[in-house]
Amino acid sequence: MKVTLAPLPRFIRLRLASRIDSIHTMKGRHIARLALRDIIRRDLPPINMVNEQYAIAMTDEAKSQADTAFKGLNPLYHTFNTLHGLVERFNHLPDFTPEDVELLAQDIAIYMRSVLSEVHETVETQSDRKYAGYLYTEAAILARLFFLTPPGWAKYCRGALFIDEATTGISKMLDDRYWHRNLKKYAARWREHLHIAFGDVKRGAAPYCSKHHVDEWDARRKRSRAIMARLELEDQDTKERISLIEQIDKSISNPALRRVELMTRIGGFEKVATESGYAGQFFTLTAPSKYHAYTVFGHRNAKWNGASPRATQRYLNRVWQQIRAELARREIPVFGLRVAESHHDGTPHWHGLLFSLPEHSAELLEVMEDYATREDAEELQGKHGNQPRFDMKPIDQEIGSATGYVVKYISKNIDGYALDGETDDESGRPLKETSKHATAWASCWGIRQFQFLGGAPVSVWRELRRFRNQEQADKINPLFAELHRAADAGDWQQYTQLQGGALVARRKLPLRIWYQQKDQPNDHGEYQNLIKGLVMPHTFLPPIETRLHSYRIVRKKPEILDDSGQAVDFDFDLRGASAPSRTRVNNCTEVKKHTNSGGGDSPPVEPEQYEIGQMTREQKKRLNESLRNYKPERQKSPADVFESLASAIAASDCDEVDQARAENYMKVAAAIRNEVLTRKNSTVQPVPLTESLKYQLSAWGIKSELDIHALRCGAALSFGDQLVYLKGGYLVEKTKASYCRARNCNAELTPDDKAYGNEGLCLACTAKLIGTAAIKQRRDDAEQRQKAERKQENDALLGRLKVALINRGLHGKVS
Repeated sequence: MKVTLAPLPRFIRLRLASRIDSIHTMKGRHIARLALRDIIRRDLPPINMVNEQYAIAMTDEAKSQADTAFKGLNPLYHTFNTLHGLVERFNHLPDFTPEDVELLAQDIAIYMRSVLSEVHETVETQSDRKYAGYLYTEAAILARLFFLTPPGWAKYCRGALFIDEATTGISKMLDDRYWHRNLKKYAARWREHLHIAFGDVKRGAAPYCSKHHVDEWDARRKRSRAIMARLELEDQDTKERISLIEQIDKSISNPALRRVELMTRIGGFEKVATESGYAGQFFTLTAPSKYHAYTVFGHRNAKWNGASPRATQRYLNRVWQQIRAELARREIPVFGLRVAESHHDGTPHWHGLLFSLPEHSAELLEVMEDYATREDAEELQGKHGNQPRFDMKPIDQEIGSATGYVVKYISKNIDGYALDGETDDESGRPLKETSKHATAWASCWGIRQFQFLGGAPVSVWRELRRFRNQEQADKINPLFAELHRAADAGDWQQYTQLQGGALVARRKLPLRIWYQQKDQPNDHGEYQNLIKGLVMPHTFLPPIETRLHSYRIVRKKPEILDDSGQAVDFDFDLRGASAPSRTRVNNCTEVKKHTNSGGGDSPPVEPEQYEIGQMTREQKKRLNESLRNYKPERQKSPADVFESLASAIAASDCDEVDQARAENYMKVAAAIRNEVLTRKNSTVQPVPLTESLKYQLSAWGIKSELDIHALRCGAALSFGDQLVYLKGGYLVEKTKASYCRARNCNAELTPDDKAYGNEGLCLACTAKLIGTAAIKQRRDDAEQRQKAERKQENDALLGRLKVALINRGLHGKVS
């Protein structure tokens, strides 16, 4: 069994092993063998089919023959033993923790630097164009080995990649953050695809996406909101600050506002269609059966080709592109909205609302049905006709408006608004619950849920609403004033008509977005375009700036309260003591402390130092004597400390308040002693040592009987900065927490506290000692050091390319 399950990802292997162990225990060895045979026949083929799509193929022959394993890579530049190790780790991405993914990204970036260093030494005498081409080619081939599309790859294949674009692409492929971002996304999709193949995403299990991904997505969203709640936006000119989380909640990142904007736009589209005499049709477009992992009843689909939801979405996009091209050839104008949502097994399908002229309705149905049913058309021949693949029906105004047809699909895929008590047709679960799964599903696979077809751009609409000055708009231009008035009133119909109608071409728009290039490039040498305002290209008016302020994200200032609850600020120096250092070594000259001028205790005698193997006879005698007479000091328990404090208070002249405090100390000491006594008398029943648990312990390398017994009794084992403990029959790891050492604080230390605070103190307590300005200076210094180190690494390798980028006079294409 172990040999059969060994190639599988760990999270699947443990579950299958646990299932077989349970059957073996309850029904015997013969039934367990039959169960293993059934798993090999039914469960392993789809899992292996998914792994083949994501893993880098490495056969036994390929491991010893570099030209077979890494086809296209130049042996002059590569160390294939090192590369093979990276590939082995890459093939275990579904089992990796976030820390493992980050380490792999760093190692790939380091290997990429070493390869390009070899290329640099070989081709440094070539011309700039060829030099950039060699560097980019080798980096791109290596990136594609790890299934990463290199930046600018499409232009490179067409022979249209310029030198500055090649420099940017090389810089990104040398950056471990770029690799971390892409590998993290790749690992999440790989694992989720395995969940689909294993049966964790379907009716009766979890709809749309696995419970594991929903929990991670929800935790990541909550963690991000908690981080953003501690940040602010600071105006770089006035230094005024506003809450970042409040501004996010005022944008379309807020699901409620996103839903309202979508309903406003589709309602305006319907009014435009009614005014222009267009008729509405509602359609449903589904992929062929080979794209579905499970049937509608939740059974495994034998026709499934291993397609992921993202691959199915590409198929639907391709079908729509063919339909749109055919409609353009036949001069059938349409506009509307399409919604991508998931079946119970994660396979996407489309619902849409299209408006066209009544005389084009039959032809529109013919074109869409033709292209929607072309692939695998033979499976549609039967008594149901073409209904399983495509359906279109006209909007019946007696039943409801066009907006009413799509409002449910919009709400169920955002926040489940106004859907209390309604259930999902496929999974049978409440729509309020499945809306979270739908959003997590779209986030995992990068699927655009809502897309408007035709109409004026919404980005111009948002900038007009940002302007908020009708009086100034009236002075700019009459058309601009009317557009601003329509957007400010939320009238999408009027805004669309003023922009040229629902079928207006982009080049004919009277008002468009004005972009401005940033003054400084980013870390990769790119000059990014930012939205600065609006422009009327068909007039001689200057651009209208709507973004007048420039903000930067900063941490909130720590708010310190006095005894009355009022916020106070500490503006004084601590004198008479050495300032606490940021590192473990204090280089400051400490102030000498004396109890009195007359004398004091003698300094402690320094212990004698022995060098093993070279001790004299007398030294050996003294060492043996000291070992025999050594008695370790008894450590005081917390109860002893509380009792001594109470005795000290009672022995002195104390008032009623001090007396009450002493009595409380004695009560605490008694409670601590009772708890210790209870713990001594209680017995903990260890967790049963099952075969599955033995397998997990062996995988972790835990072999000591004492360690295993401690784990089974509820203890946690320490592995560096990690703690490992048992939870629900599985070994779980978590990072050790450290806490602020300041009096009356004891806050858990975050990575920022450890990086920028004093040793063992949180940022709030550090600010009391040295001020927020010093912390800000530390943060700025750290950022500058990181940037300088990154720049030094890239400059050493890409010196000639940087010159070409700065001059910006060489725009020859890279072959």
